[in-house]
Amino acid sequence: MNAKLIMDHLGENGFYKKIAELKNVLIIADTQIVGYLGEKLGVQPDILLCNLDVVSGEFGALEPANPDFHVSAVIVASIYDENYFFNLTANGLKEIHPSVPILKFFSDVFINFLTGRDLLDVSPIVLKKPVLSYAIITAPRAGSTYFCNLLQSTGILGYPAEHIRQASATLALKCKFNYMEALRKVMGARMTENGVFGTKFIAHFLYDFQKAGFGFQSIFGEIFQKFIYLNRDDRVAQAVSACIAQKTSVWHIYSETKKNEYSKKLQEIAFCNDFLEDIYRLYIDINNQYEYLDNLVNAHGITPLVVDYECVAKNPKKALKEVLHFLDVEDKSNALDRLKTNTKVLRSELSEQICEKFRKRYIAKPRRFFACQGETAAVSVSVGNSIQKGSRYTSKVDTAAKVMYSGQAYEFDCSVKSSWQEKDIEIVDYGFFEVLDELSDKKLWVRGDGGALIKNRYFSCIGQEYACGRFVDKPYPSLLGKYLDIDGLNLGVCGAGVEFFADPGNRWVLDICNKGRFAIVLVMSGLSAGVSRLGNGCGVSIHEPYGLYVELYRKNKAAFYDFYVDMVEKYINGYLNISKYLKVPKILLWFSGKPCRSMSGSILEEAGGFPELIHRDIVERIKPFYDYYVEYGTKPGLPQRLMDKATGLPCANQDGLKYNTKYPSPEMHQAVSELLLPYCERILSAENCGGGVERDFSVYRGFD
Repeated sequence: MNAKLIMDHLGENGFYKKIAELKNVLIIADTQIVGYLGEKLGVQPDILLCNLDVVSGEFGALEPANPDFHVSAVIVASIYDENYFFNLTANGLKEIHPSVPILKFFSDVFINFLTGRDLLDVSPIVLKKPVLSYAIITAPRAGSTYFCNLLQSTGILGYPAEHIRQASATLALKCKFNYMEALRKVMGARMTENGVFGTKFIAHFLYDFQKAGFGFQSIFGEIFQKFIYLNRDDRVAQAVSACIAQKTSVWHIYSETKKNEYSKKLQEIAFCNDFLEDIYRLYIDINNQYEYLDNLVNAHGITPLVVDYECVAKNPKKALKEVLHFLDVEDKSNALDRLKTNTKVLRSELSEQICEKFRKRYIAKPRRFFACQGETAAVSVSVGNSIQKGSRYTSKVDTAAKVMYSGQAYEFDCSVKSSWQEKDIEIVDYGFFEVLDELSDKKLWVRGDGGALIKNRYFSCIGQEYACGRFVDKPYPSLLGKYLDIDGLNLGVCGAGVEFFADPGNRWVLDICNKGRFAIVLVMSGLSAGVSRLGNGCGVSIHEPYGLYVELYRKNKAAFYDFYVDMVEKYINGYLNISKYLKVPKILLWFSGKPCRSMSGSILEEAGGFPELIHRDIVERIKPFYDYYVEYGTKPGLPQRLMDKATGLPCANQDGLKYNTKYPSPEMHQAVSELLLPYCERILSAENCGGGVERDFSVYRGFD
């Protein structure tokens, strides 16, 4: 066993400096440890090192040659089985030093060091349970030290750091060191006053802990309530940073003096092709570590907050505000206004040059998709009482005459292209096809397998992106169709809103629904309803809808609430119009990553996230006009690691997006389809499939 490796790892954070400060201590250890400590500590008159015969258990001379040396504590160290040799030593020392405390080098002294206690403290560590415990998981050189320093500076988010790292991992693997017990003791000693504990795990250390056992699974169930996944988008820069750190032995800098010394070291680096080869190996290793974390997250069904290092570096306050919200920690003292860190940025002109050379040599240029768009195909077919793939559907006639197909997708506004198909082509083939109203020449790009839709042999799903299903091979309309053995028409229109489907000019879309068996209507975002009034005379210049509301709320709260009330009325009336025109049974569906709750505070804070600005009070006004109401409000499988559909390996879309954090995951689509299934079966089993429940709309105003 390599004792030097184990002992080297132990000294990473100044442990041996503390050992050297001890007075009148007898250390009984393996021959290898005695030799290492003798060399590491040098001549220490107050520390006596004695060999422990690990074969026979016999002791050498334990009495110090110096008569003024009075043993105040005994430390036992063994890389083989510390508990066994501790018990053996304790029995052997009863007569020699009956009242002197005896400690284990790794399990007692080292843990005291980790928890900030006196190294020779033998009193039991009280295992205090934090009010909130969270862990940051990441790969090396992802900016985690900088991120943790910011979190520590708040004074309300614990003292996140690598409390158990290389030394603990090595001890766990080699010396039967119970790192989980060590972690529990650290948790009780390293909380902020509000009871919050935070720590950090680097992927390769987690892997070692997993191999060592000692209840590794409890990290993701019992020990930590929440996880933060720190990602670094620029993996090349991450690998270059790791390589330079290895060659300079400088991992972190906390002062300008050290930064100047680091700059001189950079000038001494000899750049060559071997350097790039080293970076390439690190680049592969770092990506493998991220993949390990992805698999770990998925295997344990946890939903971490994904934080990008680049976002933290650009706007620390905004990033930490998201962390506070995710952890549900109240900032009573405006801690975000006092953020600070003494960690210096190591990025340099040299590292930028190396990144550029590495990309030119190893990173292929992105492939171009749909570089040459073909002409739209058009053929004439006779399809009878059906809608054929990509057909030009006519709402007044049951036979379609023209079939049109294109691989490119458009949003409901035909002047705006939806780039999903192009951007996500390596992940999902959405199979968009075009449906047009021949009378108005309006078109709709919808998702599906393009099979024929026979009257009364399909159902329709009305909605937005959540129904369409980004990054999902089988969204809930497809899954339900498979379970029910009838076709599901996915009318999840990217960029649309309730006002689109409620518009009298788009009744042809609802006519399609009325030729089916039933319709599922998604509770959609409130952003588009009434948003056209915003920005007129209010000094608001932001064009993104949610940003409009946020900016207006900041500048003029009275105007905000005026517009919000107007939006709510238009939104409700839109759903009533849809219900009024649909003649088939209809299910109202709340499909979100959050529960449908009533308002108790700020609209923007409590009604954020899809469906934006909508809450239970609004839904309750809509529900009576639909036959069934189904609610799903959780988000398993998020963040979703994007995978290449051909290779099954992690990948990024054409925008460089590696994780889906915004749209429902495959697990969410699966779960909501199973939740909807019994209601759909009940509708299909009914003898009368000619329409839904009659509703009295006279109590509401302003429909057409």
